[in-house]
Amino acid sequence: MVDDVDGLGPTFFVFVLRPFHGLNLPCQFFRSEFRLLQESLANGFRHGGGHNQRIAVSGCTGQLQIEVADDGSGFDPGMPNTGGHFGMDGMRERVQLLGGNFEVKSAPNQGTLIRASLLLLEAEEAHV
Repeated sequence: MVDDVDGLGPTFFVFVLRPFHGLNLPCQFFRSEFRLLQESLANGFRHGGGHNQRIAVSGCTGQLQIEVADDGSGFDPGMPNTGGHFGMDGMRERVQLLGGNFEVKSAPNQGTLIRASLLLLEAEEAHV
């Protein structure tokens, strides 16, 4: 994380750990993952202060894994949603509609990690 380098606000780093050669993924997939990243970063900034937000994207052996983490204020993911905010539920639903797994690790004053794991089809296996 680099804080306010150009006066436009905090910036963050994106790490793409493995290439995605030979994948034929539908537009819906990319749209859903973009929304996941967008909501995760917005939540980290809005609720956690946006401290050291990080994104890691990796893909291998037919699986894509996306992680968004921060060192913000964190929260107890086991507590019921009483604030009328449904961002986390929406992210979980998007990932599950694509057949993936969604996980949140967080604790008060210990930051947050959001992880989505999705199965991918190789181009020759895809029927899109």
